[in-house]
Amino acid sequence: MISTTIAIYSLGAMIVLLSGLLTSRALKRRKSKPENIWELRTTQSASYNSRRPSNAPLSAPPTEAFYNR
Repeated sequence: MISTTIAIYSLGAMIVLLSGLLTSRALKRRKSKPENIWELRTTQSASYNSRRPSNAPLSAPPTEAFYNR
């Protein structure tokens, strides 16, 4: 019968091995030129800003709104 420590160590080694294989495959599939995510595109920024609602109030609230005391 296999002792529990050997089973735990073998399962841990398998996890490390599989994660190493997954990482190496992900690095191979990565594009050679990284994409700059902070670069603003003119078409994307214009459409994004037009759909985004403004959070600024149009006028000041009435004075009765501050009488909660």
